Amino acid sequence: MPVPCSLLSEGVSHSRVAQEIAQRDYAKAQAEADKWEQEYQLALKGSNQDLISQAKFQKERYQAIASRLKKLVGEQQPQVDAIKSSLKSWEQKVSEAQNKVLSSKGASCFGGSPCAKAHATRTD
Repeated sequence: MPVPCSLLSEGVSHSRVAQEIAQRDYAKAQAEADKWEQEYQLALKGSNQDLISQAKFQKERYQAIASRLKKLVGEQQPQVDAIKSSLKSWEQKVSEAQNKVLSSKGASCFGGSPCAKAHATRTD
C-alpha cells in the first residue's frame, strides 16, 4: 500500500531534524574531545598525574561519543535521501494522476461527446 504524501513529507521533516541534532551533538562532542586533548597535553607538560588521568579519560570519552555520532550522521544521510526520493516520486505520481483526470474530464466535454452535444443544445 502506498504511503500518503503527507506522511512522507513528515518523514522528511523528522529525518532532517534528527540529522541536524546528531550533527550538532557531534560538533559539541568533538569540541569537548579537542578541549580535553589540550588539557591532557598541558597535564603531561606539568606532570600532574591526577589531571593526566582525568584529562585522558575525558578525552577518550568524548572521542568515543563523537565517533558514534559521526557514524550515526553518516547512516542517516542515505535514509534521508531515500525518504526525499520517495516523496518526490509520490508527488510526481500524484501530479500525473491529477493531470490525467483533468485532461480526461476536459476532453469528454469537447468534440462529438455526449457532454458536448448537451452543452450545444442547451438554451440557458
